[in-house]
Amino acid sequence: MRVLRRIRPGGVPARSAGKEQRTTLRFDVHGGLDGHLVTTNRPMAIKNLGLGGFAADVAIPVAAGSHLVRFTTSDRTATLLETRSVYCRPIREPGVARRYAAGFEFVRPPQDVDRAVKVILQQVTQLRLGLRWV
Repeated sequence: MRVLRRIRPGGVPARSAGKEQRTTLRFDVHGGLDGHLVTTNRPMAIKNLGLGGFAADVAIPVAAGSHLVRFTTSDRTATLLETRSVYCRPIREPGVARRYAAGFEFVRPPQDVDRAVKVILQQVTQLRLGLRWV
């Protein structure tokens, strides 16, 4: 069973109840989408993306709270969205420089975020799979 951790105030991760907490589907992103944490001016490696949020690898820990994130597709289309950090934990891989896995949820109004994320996902999937969203 996979255990997610939430960030407590002050940036200290705490264990969740042990159950998957996502309520929306996520799509793995294998290139074609760059992320940039605007609040700290740092790049992010986007791992997956959905209508509710996304996961990314980052070089430094992400503080709890709100963050602006810029997504840029391979055709250079940029989208700026407000997010809230959900967790940040070290990635422990032998022989790999220290990195952190971070999870974010999108701050609503939902119709604006949903529309923007659907456009990003459409661009990423079109480029990789030749698919279109209906």
